[in-house]
Amino acid sequence: MASLPRTRLPTLINIVRHYERLHQSAASSKPPVPTTVHGGELICASLSKQFDISNAKRCGSQRPPSTSIVADCQYRSADAIVVLDEFPKSLFHFLVLPNDTSLLSLCDVKTPAHLQRLKAMRDIARRVAQSIQEGGRDWQAALAASTPTTSTLMQRAVEVAPPVLARLPYNFASSQLNGAASSPSSDTAFKVASCAMRSKFLIGFHSLPSLPLLHLHVISLDLMGACLSKKKHYNSFVTKFFLDVDAVIRDVETNGRVTINQDVSALELFENQPLACVWCGTRFEQCDALTRHLPSCPSNGAWYPPKK
Repeated sequence: MASLPRTRLPTLINIVRHYERLHQSAASSKPPVPTTVHGGELICASLSKQFDISNAKRCGSQRPPSTSIVADCQYRSADAIVVLDEFPKSLFHFLVLPNDTSLLSLCDVKTPAHLQRLKAMRDIARRVAQSIQEGGRDWQAALAASTPTTSTLMQRAVEVAPPVLARLPYNFASSQLNGAASSPSSDTAFKVASCAMRSKFLIGFHSLPSLPLLHLHVISLDLMGACLSKKKHYNSFVTKFFLDVDAVIRDVETNGRVTINQDVSALELFENQPLACVWCGTRFEQCDALTRHLPSCPSNGAWYPPKK
């Protein structure tokens, strides 16, 4: 049985078509879509999304008020666009969407041109992850050197970060970073910079996608996103349900199509398996208990260790 999208909702297709119209409209009054990947903007956009969703939940809503999707587009090239995931499962969670809306899922990847599109999407995804790490490194270097900075991006990141940072492990404190003097604002800024700089990323596809249009996830390994609340959310990234982009590309190069997503019954078992910490293996009955455990798990490998 083919691993086709589970719904026909045109959400992602409409997003790509929206940006295509925006790109083609020379008279558009909307802000231009970025054509370069900027680490500071990615960090700030991600944390702002977490902040908005967390505030909405505290007010009894499941999601923040609807905003223009233009604000969620972080990059556009001839091959793909990069948008914030509307329901982030980690602190940094993006989707790379192909400009070719005929590619509804991995099952549509069948030609050499499709394979080249996959490789282009992978390269963009890697650039996103690297840019976040570099943005954090640049911010941390400026703070550690006591370099005056008036970065509005950093100021915004500091404003929206505290609810997220409260859950980070102890070793993200500024006292652990080059021995710099600490203050409430500098401590928060150091944590933001360090979290971004040290983040590890997964890049790949859900084997049984929810929405039509091929979409490549770029997601940090912390799994601390404001919308990770169900077993299926968690298992979709930490089990074989999640297909690494390089494994998919090798599959297409070998077989001419994607074959590693065809056993739907087996994939559904991965998605529904019992909850367990991906780092230490501890079992949990409820997702809330698991997500509280993850940031402080002694075996947590979501971040690169701080440099000595």
